Amino acid sequence: MVLTVNEADGVMDAIVADLKADTGAGGVNTLVSGRIYQDVAPNETPVFPMVTISILAAPNLMTANREHVWQDVQILTSVTDRSQSYANVITINNRLIARLDQYGDVTVSGVYIHKLRPVEVIPRPSEYVNGQRYQYRQIRWETEAEPS
Repeated sequence: MVLTVNEADGVMDAIVADLKADTGAGGVNTLVSGRIYQDVAPNETPVFPMVTISILAAPNLMTANREHVWQDVQILTSVTDRSQSYANVITINNRLIARLDQYGDVTVSGVYIHKLRPVEVIPRPSEYVNGQRYQYRQIRWETEAEPS
């Protein structure tokens, strides 16, 4: 089998599209007013709250004959808000977990994505920057993905 699709990119595109489609009351896209970004937020003055999604790792699983089988994809989701309280970050993060914990066993853009599962919640302490307080919550997710 020749690797023609980078499965990690397919997983990333599918997750971003799924979160952007979550537009109902209390949906991720609704809670962040459409500010869902792949890798990094725009360079201009950021507006909060926001969600960023990044690929952490995507090692290839190969056979003994060096044939590509799948990628073990790890994704990092980050919720960021400029606020004195964690409440909004926790609300957004809980909805993100509820949405993505149900994701998987789908084929999107030539990539079969197995069940996405949370591996680690990474609480970060709030920080003050130029008199503003920022709150964060991150989750590391993992799935296997293969060409369909």
